[in-house]
Amino acid sequence: MKRDKKFKIWLFIITFIAISQFIFFNNPVIAEEQYTIVQGNASIEGNKDIAKKKALSDAFRNAVERGLGVWIKSQSEVKDFELKKDEILTRAEGYVTSYEILNEQEHDGLYTVTIKAKVSVDKIGEDVKKMVGILKTQMGNPSISFVLTTWVNKGNKETLQNVVDYKNQTIIDETIWKKYPDMTIIDAFNQEFGEKGFDLMAPDKAREIAMTESLAQTFINVNDRKTIREMAEKEGANYVARGEIMIIDSQINENTGNYVVTSQVGVEIIDVNSGEIIASYSNTAAASNSSELNAKAQSIKKAAILGAKALASQTMDKWQERANNGMKYTIELRNMTSMRNQKMPFIKAIKVLAEISSQTSPKQDILLLNVVYKGKKDELEEAILEQLKNEKGFSEKEFDGPIDEGGKIIFKFIQK
Repeated sequence: MKRDKKFKIWLFIITFIAISQFIFFNNPVIAEEQYTIVQGNASIEGNKDIAKKKALSDAFRNAVERGLGVWIKSQSEVKDFELKKDEILTRAEGYVTSYEILNEQEHDGLYTVTIKAKVSVDKIGEDVKKMVGILKTQMGNPSISFVLTTWVNKGNKETLQNVVDYKNQTIIDETIWKKYPDMTIIDAFNQEFGEKGFDLMAPDKAREIAMTESLAQTFINVNDRKTIREMAEKEGANYVARGEIMIIDSQINENTGNYVVTSQVGVEIIDVNSGEIIASYSNTAAASNSSELNAKAQSIKKAAILGAKALASQTMDKWQERANNGMKYTIELRNMTSMRNQKMPFIKAIKVLAEISSQTSPKQDILLLNVVYKGKKDELEEAILEQLKNEKGFSEKEFDGPIDEGGKIIFKFIQK
């Protein structure tokens, strides 16, 4: 009896240990490393050893791709990490800590190897986080300013259609809309963009615009994109968020007796340098409460959070994309009198530094270049000046610039 009892106890212990080991090594959430079985392929081009090596490298990439997928599923900001996927896969061998070849075969000129690989999921995660951090900061933190307001309709229901249309200029008519002093939209955008790593520019001005009771009391026309962009440029912002929340409806629900308030949010993100609208968002949100004032507040907050969350992610994605591919800039050369001594050397200098996406001559003495450059505007300006020193036709006495004007980088020959 005692012997049977001891045997059962030992059997339980051994079984428990075996199950624990299985869970530890096969559960990617608990384990720091993950086992996976994958195949790799390579064409046989005369040398089987080289083909085997290439097939093994392909298998490593496939194993690491699975490990990366496991790690990404546990994260919230998937888009950010996906940007660096290819770079992780080029380092595949560094994440495979051990492997066992299960099968090798040749068929139709293809060498296939099947392996059981042990992948360090934690190391993948650490490296991706580092890469994304570098991505966000290699051009410095993005900065943004806000021109955001809240409005309530005065009762002209027929004017509600198409009130927020960012394909065309939005004009707010104060005979129809009453400005509603409120900080909710500013607070929501501050929080979301701040959490994404943006530098928030001119917060006092943003508050002043939001809290005034009439456009006449603001220092800027919130309907004018050009003026808003110029203001943001002076503040040193990369982007400016322009838009509003409009309380478009308030009525009593006959069944509950509660007030139901509907708000519409419409905000666009403008690239201060190029003037391009890089992101926009519009949506409606409704809230119900026994107090009309509380229903308004809840509706505004819902709409504000929806807009802030969507646009913060879109804008950061655009910043990261341009950190990889380069920022768009417009360069203008004025007062040209010679193609050979001025225009051609200028273009040659720019090509050394940046990719020219388009060039036009709106006038005979003007050259307009749209370029893509991996760096900030002031860095590009300095680099152009330095490069022009090596080109003929550009002397300090005859040449002036750079001058920032309406987002453009202006260079010009001084007319005698």
